Amino acid sequence: GIDDHVYVVFLPVLLFVILYNFSTIGFLSGLTLFLSSLSVLLVGRFVDKLGSSRVHSIGATSVSFFHVIRVFLSIPLFLYIVDIIDRVIGMFYSLPLMSRTYELAQQDNVSDFILYREYVLHTGILVTAVVAVFLVVVLPNWQWVFIFAAVGGALTRFLFSEKN
Repeated sequence: GIDDHVYVVFLPVLLFVILYNFSTIGFLSGLTLFLSSLSVLLVGRFVDKLGSSRVHSIGATSVSFFHVIRVFLSIPLFLYIVDIIDRVIGMFYSLPLMSRTYELAQQDNVSDFILYREYVLHTGILVTAVVAVFLVVVLPNWQWVFIFAAVGGALTRFLFSEKN
């Protein structure tokens, strides 16, 4: 959840600071939503063929890469392109992660698993908010908070490793 929560809070701020145009932000957000919705169908097929762990690994690496790129962007066109690509590729991250989570829930007591998952998720949201605010205050360039999101996304690759 680290990368999602940093993305949801700080990307709109970054878009507005660079673009300063609500109409353009709205258009691009709608386009991104449409394309990412279509990508769900594609990703579902990949998960069925390759397995959730492999697809998630590819997605986590890609999402982390795009978070790092955001730190260095200041040209609106490039920021939009990265955002659209990231949202489409982001389905390779989130869909297999959810799939694997529910597969594990079916192997255990489903309600206990979901309660534990929600507890961990909300604790992560709290920790993410505190660390992100701290980084924004401490760092000279607030965009570096996206590195925190990149690390969080990359770490999810290890959640379901066979050694755990």
